[in-house]
Amino acid sequence: MNQQRDKGTRDTYFSLPIRKDSVRINQQLDPFQKHKLLMKYYKAPKLDKQKSLSEVQILKKNHQFLRDEEAETWEERLAEKYYNKLFKEYCLGDFSRYKTGAIGLRWRTEKECISGKGQFICGNLKCENDELKSWEVNFAYMEKGEKKNALVKIRLCPECSDCLNYKKLKDAKKLDRMEQKDLERKRKIETKDEERKKLKEDEEEDGVSDGNIWSAPIKEPEQVKSTEEEMDDYLKELFM
Repeated sequence: MNQQRDKGTRDTYFSLPIRKDSVRINQQLDPFQKHKLLMKYYKAPKLDKQKSLSEVQILKKNHQFLRDEEAETWEERLAEKYYNKLFKEYCLGDFSRYKTGAIGLRWRTEKECISGKGQFICGNLKCENDELKSWEVNFAYMEKGEKKNALVKIRLCPECSDCLNYKKLKDAKKLDRMEQKDLERKRKIETKDEERKKLKEDEEEDGVSDGNIWSAPIKEPEQVKSTEEEMDDYLKELFM
């Protein structure tokens, strides 16, 4: 009997009493609308509080932000399933000090999970925009007195995404300015080198022009033949 009651409890807690025609309706909805529809139909079981702890109390008692693989009890497995269904892997952030690189992260409450905050609505606590992009961030937190560290997702709108990456973007712009200055300095050096080279070539050309006056061979004046020599040349043509 106990086993059957436990099985019925698990099925009841996670059952979503959606009408048969809802499958056709769901195909026409976007993910956020489907999420809200599932949360609308979701109902926690009504248990006798005097006989035992309610499942919600068990979940809150055993819920951990990240589950250990060694969870063996039914309560812990139920809490893990609850976490996988509602809490997912998204966190929320406080961006009030983003310019200093300090962003406070926390996991979502049950109310925020049901409303879609951090999943379909921007994960910045003070922003309600959509059109989100997922970012993976390093999250250090305390759980049951133990320090833990994990990579979790935070979904942000474009403006808040820039806030998340403010320091990186600022450093990138600074690096670009430095590289641009280096490039301009190199161009100036190259320009000066080209000017020196051109000046040197002009000076060398001028030096060759001046030197040609003295280095060119002296032309000897043409000799004018005498009358006798002209007569001899003429007679040579006759005595072939």
